[in-house]
Amino acid sequence: MTALATAVLIGGALTACGGDNGSEGGGRAGSQASPSASTSPSASASPSAAPRKSYDPPVRFDAEKETRLPDALKVSPEDVGQTRFSRASFALHKGIAYASDGNKVSAYDTANGEVVWTAPLSDRPVPEVPVPVVVQLPGRTVVIAAVGTVTGGTGTSKASASSTAVVALDARSGSKQWSEVIDTPGKLIGADGGAAVFSEGGAVWALDPATGKRLWDKQDAGLIDPVYSGGAVVGVVKNSEEFTVEHHDQPFKAEFTKLVGLSPEDGGKLWEQYARSNTLKARSVGTGVVQVEATYSSLFGDFGDDSVDVIDVRTGKPRVHLPLDASTGTDDWACSFDERSVVVCGIAYTYKRVLAYDVASGKQLWSLPTADRTSLEVTAAWHGAVYGEVEGGGPVVLDARTGADREVKPGVAPAVVDGTVGLVKGNMGSLEAYPAVG
Repeated sequence: MTALATAVLIGGALTACGGDNGSEGGGRAGSQASPSASTSPSASASPSAAPRKSYDPPVRFDAEKETRLPDALKVSPEDVGQTRFSRASFALHKGIAYASDGNKVSAYDTANGEVVWTAPLSDRPVPEVPVPVVVQLPGRTVVIAAVGTVTGGTGTSKASASSTAVVALDARSGSKQWSEVIDTPGKLIGADGGAAVFSEGGAVWALDPATGKRLWDKQDAGLIDPVYSGGAVVGVVKNSEEFTVEHHDQPFKAEFTKLVGLSPEDGGKLWEQYARSNTLKARSVGTGVVQVEATYSSLFGDFGDDSVDVIDVRTGKPRVHLPLDASTGTDDWACSFDERSVVVCGIAYTYKRVLAYDVASGKQLWSLPTADRTSLEVTAAWHGAVYGEVEGGGPVVLDARTGADREVKPGVAPAVVDGTVGLVKGNMGSLEAYPAVG
């Protein structure tokens, strides 16, 4: 049976990134030219007329006021639950959902599903389009979007991605703040007030989110599928070294791998953790929180041990060791950060078990089930609240720090939430919006 080790990294500096919400070399940014021919946003509709009341956090939603959102706004099935923002097709900020189809960036009002504004991005985008990121800057909020652009594809020439169009737009109006065309293909892997980070083919570089100017460039980083989630750029590096182990009485060779953290300020190495594993995978589950899976090894145990660890993203040091048993594999665990102080981990898509930890100390705060309380399936965690459903009992909201029932009739159990709205996955992959009312 394959052993799988999972680590969750927690950032020391928890800055705004994503939902509410870093040497010269190849891939240099060009002049501040428009990514496409037209630069002006088009206002297609106005935001909902009535001012939206915001709650921090919301614990009740009006289940009678359902708004079906456009198909451009999706949460893939495997990402409903504790992994709420990891592969959603949009960023949610103050009731507005921002999405891109590569050609353009659009802002949607979740109160009525209408388009607030659209702004151009690229005339010839590649099929894979990164999710825009909402970034809070001094005195303003911007939406940063990027996409690889295609050249060729006419006559006998093959189409290929040769550059990256990047634009920063005012979150309210869609007006362009800056734009860049980077002369190599790249993917936006995350952004906050300090850096907008991109990666492609092992290279990693960062732009200033306020101006679009290059901050640093590490073409030789060698990071595999890195993520940026506040505090560090985290990725996997494979070494040429090999080791021989005994497995079921049969020796075999495998490569060493290591987990590496880079500074968002200058791209310098902050830390590295070696793992006797040939497979490591990192994915963000909240600002400064990254879940890492390692096969055949543990980051902090002996070879063959299964483990789930929470480590400091700024140092790589372990904070929390999650328990495992014979019936629970490490790939069953999914964690979510409430963007305040609590990491909630549960057995994904089940009602089996939920654990909550203080993000700073690693201290376990509470767990479910207990002798007199059932567990729940966690759908989201945000600003001190844990949202989910009790098997056979409907939606519920818990206090993230105590685990106590905070609201037993919240109306819905949102998969994505902010102060104004809860988004619930409906039939056929659609999203339904419910206004927060308390």
